[in-house]
Order: sequence, then C-alpha cells, then structure tokens
Amino acid sequence: MPYALLLKSLDQTIDRETLEAAAAASKAIPLPDCARLQRELYGILVDDLDQDHAAALQGELFARNFPTEVVDQSQLPVLNDPAPAQGLDIGSDGVTAIDLYGNTTLYPWDHFVFAAAGYVLRLVDRPHVNRWEVEPEPFRSKYAPPKLVVDYKLESIPEFHLDLFFDVEPYRLRWVWDRDTILRVNQQPVRLKEHEKFVALLLQLAQSAPAERLNQGIQKLTAGEYSTYPSVHAFEEEIVWSFYQLMRQDA
Repeated sequence: MPYALLLKSLDQTIDRETLEAAAAASKAIPLPDCARLQRELYGILVDDLDQDHAAALQGELFARNFPTEVVDQSQLPVLNDPAPAQGLDIGSDGVTAIDLYGNTTLYPWDHFVFAAAGYVLRLVDRPHVNRWEVEPEPFRSKYAPPKLVVDYKLESIPEFHLDLFFDVEPYRLRWVWDRDTILRVNQQPVRLKEHEKFVALLLQLAQSAPAERLNQGIQKLTAGEYSTYPSVHAFEEEIVWSFYQLMRQDA
C-alpha cells in the first residue's frame, strides 16, 4: 500500500539542496522531482511511496532537522469534485450560492465544514503565435490559400479560488475568478484585479467560521499578507492536510 510523508506544520520549510541530499541518501524519490516537491510544499511532501522508502526518507529528513510523519495514504481524505457557482451572498444565517441560471441555495452555518481561498497559478495551454503556412500536398494548386497555424504554449495564469465545504450535498462549492470573469458577491460584481474586495469577502467569512477551519490562504490575506499558491495541486494539497488534522482532533 502507498504511504505519504506529511509535514508536522504548514510553517515548515526546506531548501532544495537539503531535500535533494535526503532524496539521494534514501533513494526514495528521483532528484529531478525535488524542485517541484520543494515548490509545492503545502502539507504533503511526497506520496505514493512504499513503506520502506517512506521510512528511509523520513529518517534522512529528520537527520537534517526536518521532521515529517509517515501516513498510510488510505487514511487521507479524498476531496469531492467541486460544484461550480457563479455568485454568493454571505449572511448571518449562512452562505447562499447562486448558479448560472440565478437559482439560489442556502447553506446554513451549522452545516459548514471548511473554507479555502487564495490566489492560485493554473497551468493552461494558451495560443502563443499565429502564422500562415502553405503545406505541400499532392495535387494541390500552388494558388491554394495557406492555412492558419496556431502554436500553443503552457503558461501559468493567475486566478482567485474560493472553495467552501459543507456536510450536505454537493459538499464542495467553488468560485473561480480569472482575468475574464466577473462573479457577484453580496450583489456586487467582483473582478480578479479588485484585491480589496477579496479581502473584505474573506474577513466576512472569518467572522462566522472558526480559525482552524480556514486555510492558510485566508488567514494570510485577512492578516494583510499577500501570497500565491504555485498550482491548483498545492492549493488542494493544503486542504487535504488540514482535513487530516481536523479528523485526528475529532477522533
């Protein structure tokens, strides 16, 4: 069965050189993976290891003052697929989600489980260069029009994500703002560039939810800090880590 190495705290950091040294000594993970693992260190250092390699890597990291926890991956929560929403209203009775057709659904606070939000970089294939090309083809007339060829390039684009979890279906709601999206919050339009409106939204959430049920992104933004998750994977990894800690507290 696969095992994962979890951080003891989300405040832990490790530099790439130290992680590479531990990886080389334990032979648990390929050295080329260390750059990504170090960049996406949001609760789960690495997963899908067998028990021996997980223990070996844990020992090498501990010797370098970086304690971790080896966990059977079957014990980690699995996140539901998010249900997209187009707007939301926050009130004393709960959160009202608004769908594409303007239909509303109230999720009372007594069904609230967790909130995660923050700026996220998402890797997408975007058109980069347009050019006209004439491709040689059998029996083609030399006067035939050229074809438009579009080259694509992977780019990291900024977004703002808000995920709210409840203990009733669909369990997980998601709002995503990108540079072309305008979603309404408390009847007001909000654009990606309007940072102060996101802070106001999160402060309103923080007034109704316990701090341990808010992700690090919300806690930082409401404290005046600005940070960005390097990927959607990192954003969701932190949620899984947080859920695991809450499960152990409630056990």
